Amino acid sequence: MGRHKIQIPEMVFFLRTDQKPNKKGQQPIYFRYVLNDEKVDRSTKLRVEPKEWNGDKQKVKAANPLSDEYNGRMQLLKSKYDKPII
Repeated sequence: MGRHKIQIPEMVFFLRTDQKPNKKGQQPIYFRYVLNDEKVDRSTKLRVEPKEWNGDKQKVKAANPLSDEYNGRMQLLKSKYDKPII
């Protein structure tokens, strides 16, 4: 029998600054799911102002009153998709 290679998908969150901000100046937060060199971008349906986004940590900054809720929702998304695939 051949061995199966375990593949771990990669998921990153990013702010879509290429789209026009809404009236509140907020940009959408997207996630990119990568597996086998295939990339899929999806919206989290969350929006923040660029100054409230930490791109290095891929999190909403505490300056946003909804940061705990938004970061929790993104963590749930990440845990849903970050599972090894055999």
